[in-house]
Amino acid sequence: MVKICPRCGYQNTDDASFCMRCGNDLRSVQPVNYQIPPPPPQPQSGYPLGQYPPKPPFKFPMKAIIGAVIAVVAIVVVLVVVVPILTAPGYPITTSSLSSVYGGSWTVDNSHSFQVTFSSSSMTISYFNGTTKTLPLTSFNDSFIFNGNSYIYNGNMSTQYFVLFNSSSGSVHEEVEKIVVGSPLYKAIASNFSSISTWFSFNGFSNIKQNGNVYYSYYNFFFSSSGEEMIFDRSNGVTVFLATNDINSNIAAKFASMV
Repeated sequence: MVKICPRCGYQNTDDASFCMRCGNDLRSVQPVNYQIPPPPPQPQSGYPLGQYPPKPPFKFPMKAIIGAVIAVVAIVVVLVVVVPILTAPGYPITTSSLSSVYGGSWTVDNSHSFQVTFSSSSMTISYFNGTTKTLPLTSFNDSFIFNGNSYIYNGNMSTQYFVLFNSSSGSVHEEVEKIVVGSPLYKAIASNFSSISTWFSFNGFSNIKQNGNVYYSYYNFFFSSSGEEMIFDRSNGVTVFLATNDINSNIAAKFASMV
């Protein structure tokens, strides 16, 4: 099930309240079914479709079962012990980052946090709770217009992350767009300060500050300390958006230093 944004046509997840591309309110939009048809069955070599060679006599594969059990145990050990040690989240602002800025204990909402990866013909949405959805790249979600030109996500964007953090004091939403260095989109954005400024303006931000290769800007919502921040690292093409209940120049600089 997906929610199609009536403003920009983006296919959002079925529990989205706002469009992840343009921010349009989706709370009144009803989810619709979108299913990818399965591939047609392929015949086995030398036999007509639906006919198969005779099965050999059954032998209980004790050695294979023991070997499989050992392999499963080894995989579990790697996944549970080794991988968390050797890998880090693909998004720069983490629960420890938020604790260092705001204090308190922060957790990730695995049901509303996910990673998006792109192939030549599809996009895969992998929720942190283990649920996975694959959608085709269509006219709704395969491209966007920047500075008068159209760019396809595949080849320009390697990965996207949408992460929801919660604590007793509030919540923070992080969106990460990993633009491929050297891609047409990266060249259009990072070629000079003017194009970087256009990238920020395209996303609704102005008054850009710079710290080496990192550019950032933030704004507060009217009559509120809550707001949003945008960070762009020119060295690796990473763009980060943060929506938080508390933002000011000091907090914005701290987050920018973490990207």
